[in-house]
Amino acid sequence: MQWLLDTNFFQAMQAALASGGMPNAEQQAEYEARDRSDSGVLTVAGDKAQIEITGVLTQKPDLFARWFGGGNTTYAQITAALADAEQDPTVTEITLAIDSPGGSISGLFDTLAALENVTKPMRAVAHNVCASAAYAIASQADSIIAANRASRVGSIGVAATFFVSDNKVSVTSTEAPLKVPDVRTVEGQAAVRDELDALHEVFVDAVAKGRKIEAATVNADFGRGATVLAEEAERRGMIDGVRGVVSEGVASGGEQKTEAEEMDIKTLRESHPEVYAEVFDLGATAERDRVEAHLVMGEASGDLKTAHTAIADGSVMTEKLRSQYLAAGLNRRDIEARQADDPEVAAGDGAAAPIGEADGEKVAAVVAEALGLED
Repeated sequence: MQWLLDTNFFQAMQAALASGGMPNAEQQAEYEARDRSDSGVLTVAGDKAQIEITGVLTQKPDLFARWFGGGNTTYAQITAALADAEQDPTVTEITLAIDSPGGSISGLFDTLAALENVTKPMRAVAHNVCASAAYAIASQADSIIAANRASRVGSIGVAATFFVSDNKVSVTSTEAPLKVPDVRTVEGQAAVRDELDALHEVFVDAVAKGRKIEAATVNADFGRGATVLAEEAERRGMIDGVRGVVSEGVASGGEQKTEAEEMDIKTLRESHPEVYAEVFDLGATAERDRVEAHLVMGEASGDLKTAHTAIADGSVMTEKLRSQYLAAGLNRRDIEARQADDPEVAAGDGAAAPIGEADGEKVAAVVAEALGLED
């Protein structure tokens, strides 16, 4: 699969894949079957609509992306939310609240077409990261504002990863030698790069059209595949402002644009109980997914101690934790390999011992507490 994804997240997902921390078919099916009668990402307060775009963006629900990519939003959810906001006569303004490293190419350009057809004023707010496919979405808004000075935007480029096996042989028809290029060869890599370059050109054209600039400017000034911090991104024309930072025009006496006051939890609960209830339910779902992610990685790597601690202290699946699980999994694999070669070393490898019943009960208790379950 080809991705428009921030490099750090892309590498973290590949590491998780290599460690065997994949959701099973039953978990994936349950995730896909959840009630999706509405977009699930749209909230309306007064005359303003907000669409939450978080985590890895995919064409269909992807539990692996949600666990190891910081969340998951589908392009269909975004498109449905845009249609609902556009058709709601009470909505006069749409905000795209984006915290996403990007996502897959499949489905992106249908969403960009839907954004292009929106007639109501629309702005994008880039929170922690607004990269690659997510930045392409933001570029279609009337303006892009960074939520803070540490917000990262950009990562404009296309990437693909191939797992090569010496036990796999591919044969193509005589007149289709590029159908399955051998990426171990210079010629095969060149064939893949040609395809990525063509996709890159389409991607950059979409960003340039949204930002009303030339494609050459995007290629030259928008990070060349890297992410850029908010103030530098504003200087390069990638975004239009940073919250809490006075622009040069304002400092010299120009007019200052003010942001709408943010609503706190108490006001939201009292003024919009339906919206509060929906947000609460979304939070409960996210917490369940957080716990499941740690349990899956803990079981796959044999490091349930780390999973127990992470669940208890509320840790999300960070790159540091992913690396810790991966290291534990590799260590476990080495131990099992030594035991297979020489059973006598088994007694000396305490790290490979199975989780005891008492430890299992501790993990279960922490999980129950994290999910708000009663004994």
